[in-house]
Amino acid sequence: MSRILATLFIFYLFIPVGLAGEKPEYQPQAGYTTDLLKEPIYSETQIVIRATKMNNWLNEHYEKLTLGQIKNVREDLYYMISSYAKNLYTAKKRILPDQPDIMLDILLSWADRLGIYGGTEVFTQIRTTSFSDSTRKTKLPDFLTLDMENDLIKVTAKADGWHFKIPYYFMIFEAKQFAATNGMQTQMIVISTGASKDNSEAGRSQSTIMLIYSPEAELTDFSEYWQKVFEIKAHSEEKKIVIGKEKSLYTYDKKLKLHKELISWQEPKGSFAVAYLGIDGTYQWNRPHFLDFLGALKVDQEK
Repeated sequence: MSRILATLFIFYLFIPVGLAGEKPEYQPQAGYTTDLLKEPIYSETQIVIRATKMNNWLNEHYEKLTLGQIKNVREDLYYMISSYAKNLYTAKKRILPDQPDIMLDILLSWADRLGIYGGTEVFTQIRTTSFSDSTRKTKLPDFLTLDMENDLIKVTAKADGWHFKIPYYFMIFEAKQFAATNGMQTQMIVISTGASKDNSEAGRSQSTIMLIYSPEAELTDFSEYWQKVFEIKAHSEEKKIVIGKEKSLYTYDKKLKLHKELISWQEPKGSFAVAYLGIDGTYQWNRPHFLDFLGALKVDQEK
């Protein structure tokens, strides 16, 4: 018996730590390629300087901001948050810090107050210091819930059986439920991707992903309506979507210098569409994350 116990002791002594009870190894932005986590808009030093100036300026002027000023400030805020994630990934192969970082907390604390849906949830769940929480200004619509899973935001439609995940540095700046002009009940989420360099005068921008869902809508009417809204003709160029859904329709608006891509499909509970928009440079750079988003969108198959 003592020989058996000794053998068992030696066996457990040399079992690799992690076979039982250990959390899975951290994978940055699971489901989204990390190939785009490079070429940040701002360096670490630039983020510290800009974040400090922005925080001081907003503390003084926030209550008097116009809608146009809010839009400009929040875009730069997310240029900094996106750059933060890229810089950290380059240094440590992760996009959330493994030790307290007041700069990230300062940046995230302003998201909600600048009109970002879920900003408070993201801030309170991933803040790294005791930096005080912000007052909620942007209420998530009742049909949605938002949670954090590691470094991903999970957005769920409570009653409609769909959800998606996006990296925390993506920006949800519109979320609403409404009746479209053709009468279709519609849910829409508008998201900005990570920031990247482009061919515009400013030299940088974010791409836009728009998720659209209409319960019980017929695909033909649904698709024709949104093709008209986005001014994408039915016989436009087609682009292959790797994950197996129908091909997307693509067009380039020369006047706006805007690339536009739209895919629509039918699910048991209704029709879905995802639009992807970006100017030259940003569109090409962020397209892999558009494809990843399509893969991250999960829909219940029960009617």
